[in-house]
Amino acid sequence: MFSYKQITAFCSVASLVTIPLVIAPAQAQQSYPLVCRGGGGLSIVNTGNNNVRINFRAAAGSAPQGLQPGECSWQDRAFRSGEPTVICDTSARAVQYVSKLVQSNEYATLQVFNNNQGCMQANAPILNDPPVLNVPAGIPAAVQFRPDLNQVWQSNYGNINWLEGWYGTRTNTIAITSQGWDSSRNAYVVQGRWGRTNNSSNTGSFEMVFDTACSFTGGFSRDSGRTGGSWNGSCQ
Repeated sequence: MFSYKQITAFCSVASLVTIPLVIAPAQAQQSYPLVCRGGGGLSIVNTGNNNVRINFRAAAGSAPQGLQPGECSWQDRAFRSGEPTVICDTSARAVQYVSKLVQSNEYATLQVFNNNQGCMQANAPILNDPPVLNVPAGIPAAVQFRPDLNQVWQSNYGNINWLEGWYGTRTNTIAITSQGWDSSRNAYVVQGRWGRTNNSSNTGSFEMVFDTACSFTGGFSRDSGRTGGSWNGSCQ
């Protein structure tokens, strides 16, 4: 892991060593802003040769939809399958922002590009501001959030295991089809399908409205036309 002593050492080396370079003209690689939230499982590793690797978890949505500790994402979209979840940077540049990445309430925005060698390569000045949230006028940015659906939630129909796709018992299936911030309702909305592994005719849809990052209200309907009901829950 990257320590503060190492950070100081890198600053000293960067200030003492000047290496003349002859740079051949080349087409500049276009980079894009990657927003990271510190803490969580994010790790910073000194790989030697004055380089570091920062390992992070890709968020489920774009950065404005909210980041959990240790997550990174793009400002305009979520990560695509196969995109690297490692940032490669020089030690001299990393010392400008690594102190933020060890704190779960801090953010760093890096200009990066995919080097097609397993890294998001940092190549531009660092922006240390929190991500800009796309919130309608009159609504404080702080109200936006994204509930942590990686954990098990409790509900009036039993515990919901989002990652494994079941609730109550393993014969009750649940699958998310869409999720995101709904500015018209000022809430995070999750929609999807539910069913039974032992009864293929017992299926339907659900919608859960998260007014806070740790609670939701909503309901479900049945494909058969029978009456549905309310579905409420909270994080554990």
